[in-house]
Amino acid sequence: MENIKDVRLHFSGIEELPFSFKNLVTLEKLELSCCGSIEKIRGIPPNLKELSAINLDWYSLLNLESRHILLCQALHEVDGLKFIVEEDKAPEWLDHHVEGDSCSFWFQNEFPNMAVCFGALIEDIWHSPPKMLIDVRVNGTDVGLPEGQTIFAPLSTPHIFLFDLRLLVLEDKLKSVVSEHGWNHLEISFVLSYIKCSHPVESDILYLMARAKWSGAYVYRQKSRMEDLQFINHGQEAVPKLLKESSMNPKDSFAELVPRRMKWPHFDFRPISESQSVTVRETNMRKRKRGGRDLSIWVPPPPTCSLQTPLSPLDEKG
Repeated sequence: MENIKDVRLHFSGIEELPFSFKNLVTLEKLELSCCGSIEKIRGIPPNLKELSAINLDWYSLLNLESRHILLCQALHEVDGLKFIVEEDKAPEWLDHHVEGDSCSFWFQNEFPNMAVCFGALIEDIWHSPPKMLIDVRVNGTDVGLPEGQTIFAPLSTPHIFLFDLRLLVLEDKLKSVVSEHGWNHLEISFVLSYIKCSHPVESDILYLMARAKWSGAYVYRQKSRMEDLQFINHGQEAVPKLLKESSMNPKDSFAELVPRRMKWPHFDFRPISESQSVTVRETNMRKRKRGGRDLSIWVPPPPTCSLQTPLSPLDEKG
């Protein structure tokens, strides 16, 4: 078992990951999605890079310590980190945390090594497996990956998305826009694009997006210096000194940079209203409590037919 790199336990009846699981030091990818019986996670391998733990139904099962163990992998400063975990509360150890779908900061010298984190929820009852779309801009120029990544199942509860920032950028683009002298501005936005139906057997198709509820970042202390970073709160005025020394045009409106609306080809995606579809869900909600927070979710009935929907242009390339 010394050379195991990939363990897939999704849809299994596993109830616990034992402490000895940490001994799989070569393990890089773990799949725990839809494991509705899991109650305890006593440890995870130190070099784990990829984790999918969606739709666990763990608000009433998995304890706080287990959730903490999963999300704290970022503190190990693992390169290539890509975690999707069912959770509604932002980690307390984040260096920066703001409400909304984007986080923004200034950096100087080298491009920072950090983990970026987003919390998102799709509130529509019937929807296709969503696609993650992450917009990364340095000094106003798009340096992110051109394609998103599709999640294999709908998300009916809040989830946290945790990534190594360097996974989200193209190095060639980055080198062409970063100034080696002075400050650079970086902004990251996160949305989930998906197809909505009013009912699985109806043909009323809408292409929508759900913006992240909050955003955050954790700086890898062994690879980056905090003095080379200046985090920005939403609505905060640009620091004149940083603006003057950056490669960004000083005439650019700061309000236009943070947050920036993501633009979509071919379709006019409709942002979700806070008040949308509240009354129709009232009879289909399961009440759950944890730490005084109301974690009600919609519990769907067993499917009676498959959902056949056309792909949006964003999904055609996988």
